[in-house]
Amino acid sequence: IRNVYGTPLKTGLSVDTCTDIGRLIEVDFSPLWWETSGLPGAPTEQAARTAVRQFISERGTAFDIGRSDWEYIYRVRASGYAVGFVIRPGAQGTANAVMFGAELVDCGTALLLQGLNDIGLSATGCRFSGRGPAVHAPPTFNSTAQLNSCVLSSDTASGVLLEGDGTITFQNCTFDAWADWAVDAPAGQLSVMGCNFPWPSTHVRLGPAVRRARLLGNTFARGPVVVDETRDADVQIAHEGFQFARPDVTPHPSPPDPRPATRELFVV
Repeated sequence: IRNVYGTPLKTGLSVDTCTDIGRLIEVDFSPLWWETSGLPGAPTEQAARTAVRQFISERGTAFDIGRSDWEYIYRVRASGYAVGFVIRPGAQGTANAVMFGAELVDCGTALLLQGLNDIGLSATGCRFSGRGPAVHAPPTFNSTAQLNSCVLSSDTASGVLLEGDGTITFQNCTFDAWADWAVDAPAGQLSVMGCNFPWPSTHVRLGPAVRRARLLGNTFARGPVVVDETRDADVQIAHEGFQFARPDVTPHPSPPDPRPATRELFVV
């Protein structure tokens, strides 16, 4: 699915039982598309725009992924939804995916990880911004998610909330804004390496059910604020003497789109 844009009111795109392999490329869902479309019935008055935006922000899901084998996700965008992107158990299993250059902003939860298969998710060069958690891994999360060179922020909650027993890793990421903790991990396994925390606030909390944590080579405004409440966990914390390679997150040029020279049909 490529070059799709619009203002879905409830669910923008739902994928389930997709095998080898699905691709989502340059798909963009936002209330702005309908508001500025010029179509009959478009919400152009302030009251109509407010009603549509409120409905989407409370009930809308931009991207809903169930079982999908190696879903490739390139530069998808969502703005103003209750959930920007959810990966959940499907009718015949769960998903694994690779994500690059996604922008999921001004969402209740930008990235919701309800369930992945054992291969998990890799996200690079993405922006996740939530009115609640930017990234939420609830108690059902028991797989792996790896984020590299991403920017995360939350208006009213923690930037990341890890409640499941799975593993989330952050490398070369920036935690841009948060209200509670930049990273709150009551449970699971957590790795934060080479990341930047530009605000002198509550940075990382490791809860009692955390089994393993690595906080290595990170930079903090006015020093780290890390609370370790773990019990007999494997925890290593050191913020100096580390250097991590950074990937190139420059968007790739679009490949050629071959088309016939004319629209004429020939019977051979």
